[in-house]
Amino acid sequence: MTTLANDAADGQDFIVFDGECVLCSGFFRFMVARDKAQRFKFATAQSPLGQRLYSHLGLPTRDFETNLVVTDGVVHQRLDAFAAAMRKLPGYWWVLSVCRFLPRIIKDPLYYVIARNRYAIFGRSPTCMIPDKTLQARFLPERLEIQITRLSLLRVPFPKVLLPQSKTEEWQDDEGRFRFDVSARMPLVGALIRYQGWLTFDHAGTRVD
Repeated sequence: MTTLANDAADGQDFIVFDGECVLCSGFFRFMVARDKAQRFKFATAQSPLGQRLYSHLGLPTRDFETNLVVTDGVVHQRLDAFAAAMRKLPGYWWVLSVCRFLPRIIKDPLYYVIARNRYAIFGRSPTCMIPDKTLQARFLPERLEIQITRLSLLRVPFPKVLLPQSKTEEWQDDEGRFRFDVSARMPLVGALIRYQGWLTFDHAGTRVD
C-alpha cells in the first residue's frame, strides 16, 4: 500500500485502468454505472498520468499487471484495488470487498493468473479506449507542459538569462480534440511567436484538421 501526495489528483479518488484491455474497460464501465455519487475519476494506464504512476510504483509501464485504485490518497493494487473500489460503491457492493481478507499467498497468484492471461481470455482492443463526450467529464484532466531549459547556437550554449521563455501546452478538451498552445518570449525583446490549434481523428485514425 502506497500513499500519494495530497495534490496527486487534488484529493480525488480515482482509478487507473488498461484502456486496451476489454476486461479492464468493462470494469471501468461497471464503476461508472454504479458510482452515482461520482466519487471516482478515471485515467487510462496509457495516459501521461497513468505512466507516471506506474513508473513511480516500480510497475511495468507497457504490460500492465494491475489496475490502480486510489482512495483517500492511498494506492491499492490487484485484488486490494478491487476491494477498495467496492467499499466506495453504494448499496451492498461493499460485501465484495471482503476479498481483501484472503491470505496474500492465495489472492496474489489468483489475480496474476487472470491479469497475465486477460488479453487471451477477454480480448484486446487495437487502440486505447477514447471516452465519448458523456464520459469525458469522469476522466482526470491530462495536460502536458513543455518548457525550454537550454538552447545553443552553433554549439555555443545560451546563458540561462537569455533563454526564450517558451511554453508549450497540450491537452484534450471537452469535445475530444487534442489542443495545443505554443508561445515564446525573449528577454528584452518580448513576444516572439504564439500559435494555437487542435487535432482531431477520423474513424480510420487519420489525422485531420
